[in-house]
Amino acid sequence: MPIPALMRAIPFLLIIVHLLAGCDGTRAIAEVPEEIQGIWKTDAARYQKRFLEVRRKEVILGVGTVELDRLAIDRVDFKKEGEARIFRLHYMADEGYADHLELVVSSMTNPTLRVGKIPFKWRRKNTR
Repeated sequence: MPIPALMRAIPFLLIIVHLLAGCDGTRAIAEVPEEIQGIWKTDAARYQKRFLEVRRKEVILGVGTVELDRLAIDRVDFKKEGEARIFRLHYMADEGYADHLELVVSSMTNPTLRVGKIPFKWRRKNTR
């Protein structure tokens, strides 16, 4: 019994789809790069006492000197859009579902950080 042409084409179609999936320039990297590691703060009134600490394998969210949440990073994806560098940090939420935090770095000469779609910028408090 002959195999229909479509059935023979399926493996090739799967390979093409797999190759095209990474065409937006996104690539996985081993860990958070050193240039964005550190403590980040914002001048936005609502978040003035909060901090975001980015480490090689985790992100810490806190207020004042108190850590509120510690996110263990499972995977880091990276892509570049013009001057901006976008890092998507994947982690497992406490509730048991996979989630991510997207950090958009404006430039590496005078970096500011945008967290997801939140409109205000974070600046590095200290350097590593």
